[in-house]
Amino acid sequence: YLLETMTEMQKSRYDDYRAAKIPKKRVEKIVQGILGTNAQVDKKILTLIAGLAKVYAGELIEEAKILQEQEEDRGKIKPQFLKEARRRAIKKGTLPAGKTKPLFRKRQKTRPVSYTHLTLPTILLVQIS
Repeated sequence: YLLETMTEMQKSRYDDYRAAKIPKKRVEKIVQGILGTNAQVDKKILTLIAGLAKVYAGELIEEAKILQEQEEDRGKIKPQFLKEARRRAIKKGTLPAGKTKPLFRKRQKTRPVSYTHLTLPTILLVQIS
């Protein structure tokens, strides 16, 4: 019933959402970085974390899309809308407001990034963008 009520654009976004995958190897490296160990992480746990990160990313993207439509902006979602969606999620309490890595910045080529101070959904969103 839900699919029947969607517009074509919503159906297209839903199909893209279903097809999107967060690489489990990347999730595993991030989890190991947070835990500070090279131990194997159970595949079921990685699947769970990847699924939660996908839901989190989807919610942020949906909020950013709403903000973009309110501004009557068309095309790809711009970073300013994702930043505002993240800020609103923090304000609502759906995202922890701790010390986090900026969503968008220039990448440095030689310096490794430490993820120990970040929340996992934020890490995964940064890694897939």
